[in-house]
Amino acid sequence: MKKIVWIILAISGFAACKKDKIAPDANVIGKWELHRRYGGNIYPPDTTYQAGNGNILQFNSDSTYKTYSGGMLTDEGTFHILRHAYKMGDTWYDELSFNSTTDYALTYNITFPDVVSISGTILTLRPTMPDIGTTEYEKLSD
Repeated sequence: MKKIVWIILAISGFAACKKDKIAPDANVIGKWELHRRYGGNIYPPDTTYQAGNGNILQFNSDSTYKTYSGGMLTDEGTFHILRHAYKMGDTWYDELSFNSTTDYALTYNITFPDVVSISGTILTLRPTMPDIGTTEYEKLSD
């Protein structure tokens, strides 16, 4: 009888240790179109993009993403969001990291996370590397 109890406890313990896959925040899931870039030294300051420009950032519920430039697929991979992982001043923000599958990103090991925030239909990405500047996307669909 003791052996049966120990076996049941062992199986229960292993089952309890299984980690659940954490689903991404539902607010970020969907298609977002590039709306504006500003600040930093790499992008021209205060560039606003017209609706229908084809520069899309798509987040999927399985933690994958795709980016399109002019309607053409330019990057894909996985992403994850760390809650309250980055502090600016007295405020904690969520941090978004992309794990790209493109040769360029793999070759140069690009892993700079972005501070991510959503206000209404605007998704703002502020890189933790300040030279890149801030990017805003407007939500197109879920």
